[in-house]
Amino acid sequence: MAHRLLRFCNVQDERLRHLEAAKVETPIGTLNDVVVVSKGDVPIGKLEGIIVDPAERHVRYYVVESRDWFKTHRYLVPDAPHHIDWNRRALQVEMDEAALSKLPELRDDEFPPFSTDDLG
Repeated sequence: MAHRLLRFCNVQDERLRHLEAAKVETPIGTLNDVVVVSKGDVPIGKLEGIIVDPAERHVRYYVVESRDWFKTHRYLVPDAPHHIDWNRRALQVEMDEAALSKLPELRDDEFPPFSTDDLG
């Protein structure tokens, strides 16, 4: 499964935009402070944002922020069947921390920020 995810993440699309979690409105509020947990329910990071395709109005990746001793990483987790527990404010992904660390990281200049102009 991890190999398939890596191939999927290598796809670049100039239409994609980055949207910070604090700016994503849902029926229960923003996605700010959503914890990302592994399939074993172990915290592995926090939701930093999403990568969307504005034309299709579809989430393509979740940006998961994970910290180690010296650095903060922002991994691109492909949109796949994940579970959001709104009561716990948690996003459960089908991987563990080791698999997460093998995914590509988001570079600051990789995707432009989302704006309302992208909806046109």
